[in-house]
Amino acid sequence: MSTGNWHDNLHPDSIAYSFAVDESENCRSLAGPGTGKTFGLMRKIAYLLDEKNVEPRKILIITFTRAGAADIKKELLALDIENVDKIHASTLHSFCMGVLMPRDVLDMLERIPRPLLDYEKKPLFYDINVDRRFGRRTISACSKLLTDYESAWARLQMDEPGFTQS
Repeated sequence: MSTGNWHDNLHPDSIAYSFAVDESENCRSLAGPGTGKTFGLMRKIAYLLDEKNVEPRKILIITFTRAGAADIKKELLALDIENVDKIHASTLHSFCMGVLMPRDVLDMLERIPRPLLDYEKKPLFYDINVDRRFGRRTISACSKLLTDYESAWARLQMDEPGFTQS
């Protein structure tokens, strides 16, 4: 897709079109594999750069897996739009560490990043949802989401991340 063609073969009634032209400052795409998340995201990026003249360095793409971040970076470069390489795309953890490390926050706090202990999770759920930006979720619903997220992580170096383990 080259500049100016973000809407080619995109029906105005489609979900991808609606996602691309949505005027929200923040957007989230949550769907299963093969449903067109990356396709819609690339159309949104092209729309922002072509139609809205957003500076690429002001666009942040966060995903949960390294494979997802690598795919997004590859797809961004395929857009063939000037300065698209200035868009930051990374995993959530990489982004957070990138914020904390240069500011010496961890050294100052004398903390080492680690997984949460069970007794630390409930206060976290209250903290992250205090302003209801994640909807009206109960603590048990947040706990289930965290369990689902944790189960997708590879346990061993040779494992592949995947879906919720049963």
